[in-house]
Amino acid sequence: MELVYLWVEEYKNIKRQGFNFSSRFRCEYNYEINQLTIKEKTNEVNSLFGKRLNISAIVGENGSGKSTIIELVSFFRFERIQRLFKDKQIVLIYCINEKLFIPNSKTTAFSHQFEPTNIEIINHTSYEVNDELIHLEKDLFDITMFSSDLSNITDQSLNHESLKSDHYESFYNGYNVLYGKDIRDEKIIEKEFNAKYMYVHSKNQNFFDFLEEKFLFSNMVIELDLSKKSDFSFVSKEDKKYFEDIDSLFFESSGIDYFQEIEIYDSSEERYIDTFEPIQKEYLFYKLLAHSCIKEYYSLIKNFSRDFEDKFKLIFLDEVISDLNKEIEVFVKVSKDLTTFMEKKIAKIAIYNKILIILNMKIKLIDEFLLNKFESREKAGLLDEYKKYYRKKLKYFRRYKMYISILGKIFVSIDINNKEKLLSEIFEIDSSIIKKYYLYINRNKLMYENDSYGYLYINFTHKDNFTYSYRNLSTGEKSFLKFLVNFIYTVNNLAYSYNSLVFFDEVECSLHPKWQRKILFILQDIINNKLFVKSKTKWHFIFLTHSPFILSDIPKANVLFLKNGTEFDKEFEVETFGANIHSLLSHGFFMDEGLMGKFAKDKINSVYNFLIGEESTVKSKEEAKNIIGLIGEPLIKKQLEKLFNETFIENTLTVEEEILHLEEKLKNLKKIKNDSN
Repeated sequence: MELVYLWVEEYKNIKRQGFNFSSRFRCEYNYEINQLTIKEKTNEVNSLFGKRLNISAIVGENGSGKSTIIELVSFFRFERIQRLFKDKQIVLIYCINEKLFIPNSKTTAFSHQFEPTNIEIINHTSYEVNDELIHLEKDLFDITMFSSDLSNITDQSLNHESLKSDHYESFYNGYNVLYGKDIRDEKIIEKEFNAKYMYVHSKNQNFFDFLEEKFLFSNMVIELDLSKKSDFSFVSKEDKKYFEDIDSLFFESSGIDYFQEIEIYDSSEERYIDTFEPIQKEYLFYKLLAHSCIKEYYSLIKNFSRDFEDKFKLIFLDEVISDLNKEIEVFVKVSKDLTTFMEKKIAKIAIYNKILIILNMKIKLIDEFLLNKFESREKAGLLDEYKKYYRKKLKYFRRYKMYISILGKIFVSIDINNKEKLLSEIFEIDSSIIKKYYLYINRNKLMYENDSYGYLYINFTHKDNFTYSYRNLSTGEKSFLKFLVNFIYTVNNLAYSYNSLVFFDEVECSLHPKWQRKILFILQDIINNKLFVKSKTKWHFIFLTHSPFILSDIPKANVLFLKNGTEFDKEFEVETFGANIHSLLSHGFFMDEGLMGKFAKDKINSVYNFLIGEESTVKSKEEAKNIIGLIGEPLIKKQLEKLFNETFIENTLTVEEEILHLEEKLKNLKKIKNDSN
């Protein structure tokens, strides 16, 4: 399959322009006489990427029309082109199985087929041109797009939004696992990645062996990170003063670091696990539940205090805070006499337990109070709000000891690098465990909240080295892995026909250059070695890119150069395939202002102007000298140093010294002249 040509009468910044995507064909459309000429080229390079894969690129600065081209091609595929271009001519040509297809954009009736085109076609090729009906299922290609971000190219206007069709979810950024969800939500994205990664892993556990060592994940662990959980930012400014003692209780440090904790009990790891971990785990469970209970209870009081007199807040908040502060005061006095870390942990568990007891007593009283106050018909809405958002959640804390027992069974150890991160047992990567995990999360309000705020999550770990995990990867490494997993999952799960067009819209963004230079090699390797993909599908990959690394993997004949909405390849003399990235970048098409950062270039120009006596932002000899010392380009640095010496050093010479200096310079010049002869 191959996208061959697109001609646009007028759309956004494109006006009466044609774009050739193919190395095999050259097409020209004459709008005035409605005539299309198709010529066959002799320098075919398609076999370079294999029999089933063709790869092209579209390059150009931002605003040159790259995304516009994607939109137009996608509108053809989704049968919406006639809605948007009733009065404008759009010509599209694609090639499937040695036959050229030209769908008619002038079709007005909504149907699942394109009518024959009314364009006069001059065919100078050995390929048959299909001028019959083009049927969706039989003749039209599939299309998918992968992007560097999660913006939506058809969300630019309400008109575009209405153009979405049943195909759209599978088109944009690959196959969407969780339909009906906002893809921009980070938790949804994380859940989708988990599901896709496990799918790929289940298909081939050794698939990622070609990547670096740190990517070889084979295990998974559930982590609960409570190091940032005890935050009281939810308390309003006017109530902050009441929570000062409570706040300090949750943030109070033992004064003993993690390695001292180990030494306190014993140097042996077994002794440490038997003594410290059980107490630390229980401490964290009580801390989590006590903090969550305070947060939910406070939220309830704040929400309903507006519906009652001030006495409501006085009874159910002020008095409760007073009771909690009294208990904390006793704890502070007692803890002063405690000497060991273990004793302090146990005391903390006791005070958190006391907080839960006091709050649960008030939860029971407030439940009776609100049910009684909201029993009238006028208050039915408030009763529904209370039952829906608060009552069930607060009831969880009345069974807090049961939840501590459950948490103790789920989380069996503590992260050695973070004493407030709890870990489940290590599992082999298994989708059934993930399903059970999310099922439990959705049923448990407390765990659901921790999952929503990112305290609770699934982490993939290295098969041999636990220090390598998905969470420890850099942002760029995560981006690359997410893209790769998304691509594999998509091409394997979509109901692709035998012909598929895939756009890659600046997928190199956020990737380290070493991954940019490998990405095309990896993708073609997946296709040609039939990893995860259907063996008979023919693909056309089109990269919309700014990366010279990707461009150096693609022959110039397969590259469409855009400038201001126009095809503009005549001035690009460099052969792209196998070219050095500096040669590509130095071409004016990419960098017409040079390869140096603008700030550095401006500073260097200012030094030069200063040295030759022109107006400059550089004001002193010392400033000029310092800037010259920072320059990394040897030639520029050497020339400025020479100019600096001539400007300042020579001006400080005596007449005799200057005569000697000029004689030496003359001698050197004569030597250079003689050597050249």
